[in-house]
Amino acid sequence: MQKYLKYKYIFSFLFFLLLFFLGINIYQDFGISIDEDNTRTNGFVGLKYIFDIFNINYTSKISIFPDIKDFPEKGIGYLFDVPAAFIEYKLKVEDFREYFLLRHLTNFIFFFIGVIFFYFLLFKRFNSFFLSLLGCLFLVASPRIFAHSFFNNKDIVFMSIFIIATYFTLVLIEKPNFYNSIMASIFIALSISIRILGSILPVVILFFLLIKFLRNENKRKIKISLLSLLFLLPFFTIIFYPFLWESPISNFLFIFKKLANFKIDIHNFYLGEYIKAEHVPWHYSLIWIFSTTPVFYLVLFLTGFVTIIVRMYLRLVNMNDNKKFNDLWRGKKEMFDLVFLSLLIIPIFLVILINSSLYNGWRHLYFLYPFIIIQAIYAINYIKNKIKKNYKYLIFIFIILMTVPNINWMIKNHPHQYVYFNSLVNKKFDKYFELDYWGLSINENLRYLSKIENNEFIVSNIGNMDLNLNKKFLEPKFRKKVKITGNIEEADYVIINNIYWNGYESKKIKYLNENYTKFFEVKVDGKSISATYKNNLKK
Repeated sequence: MQKYLKYKYIFSFLFFLLLFFLGINIYQDFGISIDEDNTRTNGFVGLKYIFDIFNINYTSKISIFPDIKDFPEKGIGYLFDVPAAFIEYKLKVEDFREYFLLRHLTNFIFFFIGVIFFYFLLFKRFNSFFLSLLGCLFLVASPRIFAHSFFNNKDIVFMSIFIIATYFTLVLIEKPNFYNSIMASIFIALSISIRILGSILPVVILFFLLIKFLRNENKRKIKISLLSLLFLLPFFTIIFYPFLWESPISNFLFIFKKLANFKIDIHNFYLGEYIKAEHVPWHYSLIWIFSTTPVFYLVLFLTGFVTIIVRMYLRLVNMNDNKKFNDLWRGKKEMFDLVFLSLLIIPIFLVILINSSLYNGWRHLYFLYPFIIIQAIYAINYIKNKIKKNYKYLIFIFIILMTVPNINWMIKNHPHQYVYFNSLVNKKFDKYFELDYWGLSINENLRYLSKIENNEFIVSNIGNMDLNLNKKFLEPKFRKKVKITGNIEEADYVIINNIYWNGYESKKIKYLNENYTKFFEVKVDGKSISATYKNNLKK
């Protein structure tokens, strides 16, 4: 038995070691998104604010950034941005490209830690090394999630911290005591410091501990835990959220109102139409989830989800005071299932109910993806328990083999895995959805032009991208060749990515088609996600 456990530990260690070395070897392959310069600025604004409070001297590298009161995006979570700015400052990184490569590496490390805790979370529910490792494999072998783990320092970082906070939430619900309240408070506060949606976790804790209290389970410890959480959570939230330091209540209300009434004047290309972000239909997130999650995962998810829902329904309809088992759950594993289900359903319901402004696909709800995978693992565990022992290993081998097409697709389309769509959209995903909405492939176009052109060239763009940002992200030897203009008639080349936040730019597209010829393009599954056109009027 000890030898068997030893092999499991070694196998798990090798999985995470391989993931770590994969990440540190490919983090430089990804382009720069249009949002990354804003989040870097946010980090230095927060760092400057902290230094000013503690009267710490700083160099011009920090002083050039605005004060927090003058920064229009003040109040955004600082958990990733401020530490990343501090690392950049202490390491004295001066090159623009190196700024963001460092951030990409840091982003991946957050994700890597999140995957480790996802393993712990799964093991806590299923008590199985194999199922826990399989869930981590599903998470990593999800093309969009994996790609975003290198550059998305909002949604993926929040997802990673939310996984950790959920783990300590389960620990506290299972064993309420003062120590577990401290740990849960720390990581829930960290999640809130990124997004206020992290506050759903204390609500879940309150609900389940109250039910346990009514069932006369460890009443004294539950009281201590809830009182501790009530005091410690606000305390740690303020500590980890510098914006709250000077005026905790008013600034928290400011952020809450800002997010509750958040409006952004951009258009989404959704189901073949341009729709404003504040007017997306209720099914926007659901359609995106079901279009960009591997089909095999979806089948398992729906199997697990329906099985749990049916079990809960039967529990409710069969409740009877005369029966021995008169509970919503029987045992801690069923309780954990209910926690996971709550954390999956409630946020989706809230987004639909309050009609949130949504854009860029379902990235704002990526933190729900681990719970989709947990339902899938539940289905596998359910099937495993229903079949004969002799066939269990064949089932496991089949399931692992079903992840191979995902991994193969990711290798084939690296580093553009963020444009993954499953087979449910019948290879016509470019007709229904946005593709490279953050413009990461633009850098590939600029790099190609910089390599083939011996002299300076003028480039313009049509679509949602920041050419200046992408120019500075090029290697230093290429930057001096690139000249940027806002007038496409002056340009030698025009780059296009078919993302139009202000609506379709028909006049510019017409001029492009009449006077330019496609010269280079970046494709995923045969569909162009960005392209460069050459001016026919210039030699």
